[in-house]
Amino acid sequence: MNGDCQIKDRPIQSDEVKISQCSSQSSTPTLKSLDEHELAHTLDSHPCEIGIMKPETNQLILEVPTNFQSSCLQLLQCHGCDQIIYPPIYCCKAEGHAFCHTCKKVRKRCKICKSKFSTTRNLRLESIASLLKRKCSNYLCEDMLAGFHIDEHKAVCQFRPVSCFDTAVKKCKGQPVNFENYVAHLLQVHQSQIDELKRGEILWIPYLFNNILADANRSSSHILKFGTKLFIFQVRKYSGTEICFTFTFLGSNAEAEGFQCILRLQKPFGDVAEIQWKTLVHSIHTTLDVLHAKGNLFVISDKTIEPFCHLEAEDVGSAKVYRRKLEIGVLLG
Repeated sequence: MNGDCQIKDRPIQSDEVKISQCSSQSSTPTLKSLDEHELAHTLDSHPCEIGIMKPETNQLILEVPTNFQSSCLQLLQCHGCDQIIYPPIYCCKAEGHAFCHTCKKVRKRCKICKSKFSTTRNLRLESIASLLKRKCSNYLCEDMLAGFHIDEHKAVCQFRPVSCFDTAVKKCKGQPVNFENYVAHLLQVHQSQIDELKRGEILWIPYLFNNILADANRSSSHILKFGTKLFIFQVRKYSGTEICFTFTFLGSNAEAEGFQCILRLQKPFGDVAEIQWKTLVHSIHTTLDVLHAKGNLFVISDKTIEPFCHLEAEDVGSAKVYRRKLEIGVLLG
């Protein structure tokens, strides 16, 4: 065999495409399930062994050359960013240069020939690209997905970036933070504290009530560690003179479903009066609207919460300032 493709003049059916050694006793894995790395490994291990066979005679009628891997991946490179391209794939009007969805959005013309982009997608190239799988770009995610499904997966991936709720801090402004960096972001940018939760034991967390009501964009976050699991407890202004409490899990909803949380407010100085609220735990990605719709958002008014606060003196210069302090009990079940 030589490195050039030899094709007989007849139509090739899709079910004839196989990876086959030239010897008669070889296993034949199909191209359909190969991801990018598996394809590279197969081609490196068995050069010139991918072919199209004539079913009735098992005769090789097409031989793929040894440089098929590099040639195939070169065809699947975006002409804008040089990355491997996945559906949807667009092309320019003049020469048909292929571009990824991102480059088409940010560029007005083709980088190579300067022509405008066509509104028509390159469906043939998309079909080839969809055979390859790629790892989710979120750092901790190990899922391998076909090109047509990667965007759908990234929209719901449990390791997708987390949108920070505290938009009042200049260094943050509520920008999405990479999942793996979110705890460090809370500790460094928002000066959040981290405490350990023990099942069946109440952890009392102090908050300055005035600070929360003063700014609609301000939230106060507390990181709670339970074994290897991490939870985020947040207190924030909800609307008007109302504040809300959220207790979320740093991970997927599937993992969060195994937990429930009890929040407790108790009057100071030994008063037995208390408010207790029990809720299911949801993923950190769950929005306030969804939590509210599911009945898992604890909203309470300023007047209701006032009796549960106590005054704490703080020296400001030569004067004493009294601030309302609220302690919230957290119990994980």
